[in-house]
Amino acid sequence: MISSLNKIAFSALLFTTFVAILAPRLFAFAPCILGAFFGFIYIFDKQEKKLKSMLSDFSLPLIAISFITATWIAISCAWSIYPEPSSKRAFLIIAITLTSLILIFYSEKIDLQFIKKYSVLIPIITFFAALYVLFEISFNYPIYQLTHTPPFDYLGNSLVIKTVTAITFLALPSIEIIRKKLSGNKRLFVMIIFLSTVLISIFLSGSETAKLAVIIIFLAWLIFPKN
Repeated sequence: MISSLNKIAFSALLFTTFVAILAPRLFAFAPCILGAFFGFIYIFDKQEKKLKSMLSDFSLPLIAISFITATWIAISCAWSIYPEPSSKRAFLIIAITLTSLILIFYSEKIDLQFIKKYSVLIPIITFFAALYVLFEISFNYPIYQLTHTPPFDYLGNSLVIKTVTAITFLALPSIEIIRKKLSGNKRLFVMIIFLSTVLISIFLSGSETAKLAVIIIFLAWLIFPKN
């Protein structure tokens, strides 16, 4: 069954990308919902296997680190000033983290050739997300005004900050995909257009975190150009 779900799994990962860009507040929940879905599929497909054999498919160090982190989050509620709301939030964070891990584990099962074939969608999504940010900033957030009910308490750059954060994370894999997929003048042209659009969207957004990330990435590239 698992081999036949490559398209669904990869589509699910791309879907989380769309969510991160268009509805960033829901991004934390999308991976855990999809992770839980694929977890049920995985268990169903391997129901005849022993538990030890099932766990051997996963990264045990990652599982250990995740559970240690989850335990520490739970314990930290003991000295919280507001223990009840802290406990609820801790439970939510733990649930989101552990179920999201299932999607990460499952993504390792996706056929590499399938990923190589459709990975070009990642820079395309990132590019159009950057165009979306530029469009919103340049024309006083018309899409936001269209999708929300007036009166608007606030119209400003903070409306796209989370989207810009997602773009910043997606920029690096997008650059690598462009570099691998294209060559010669075509690669140079696409890279210039892509980087210009992404960088302008980041700097016009006013996101200091994204700007700092760009600077760190650039310095890392200067220091480790071969990596």
